[in-house]
Amino acid sequence: WGSSSGARSLVFADDVPLSALVANNNTVSVPLWAQVAPSEIDRVEVIYGPFSAQAEYMFDSIDRQGSDSVMMQGAYLQAGYILTGEHRNYKNQNGVMDKVVPLKNFQISGDGGGAGAWELALRYSHLDLSDAAVHGGKVSDVTFGLNWQWNPNMRMMFDYVHSNIEDDYKK
Repeated sequence: WGSSSGARSLVFADDVPLSALVANNNTVSVPLWAQVAPSEIDRVEVIYGPFSAQAEYMFDSIDRQGSDSVMMQGAYLQAGYILTGEHRNYKNQNGVMDKVVPLKNFQISGDGGGAGAWELALRYSHLDLSDAAVHGGKVSDVTFGLNWQWNPNMRMMFDYVHSNIEDDYKK
């Protein structure tokens, strides 16, 4: 990976990045944690060489006429590791991780082709749509994935998803 592959940690509140690139040979490498309350952080992303991780929490408070407000919430944590040596870049203009670009595009025959980029991925997510008198249920799932990036514009994804659904409606 070399010395130019320091960890990059990005913290967001309202989709605005609040931290500098961490330990990446810059003098302003301390995240700006004091600029925002922890409850305002909605997403954290980390890129370190071929490893990337992302976590996000979302909620919505719904005011109802004649009833108490309700809160719906969800979160996910995902991580990926690129097996073929590539790494993700960060798109500053959009505030998101960029796609994987293979070192050698997938090509069956001919010179200069390769296997594309292969990534192992894992994700856990949870969604709770129940609060007070609202019984929307809950779902949690785990996803195991293998992503095959043939070239910068084509990807094939193989996913296995195991879900647990709770219907909490009480008659």
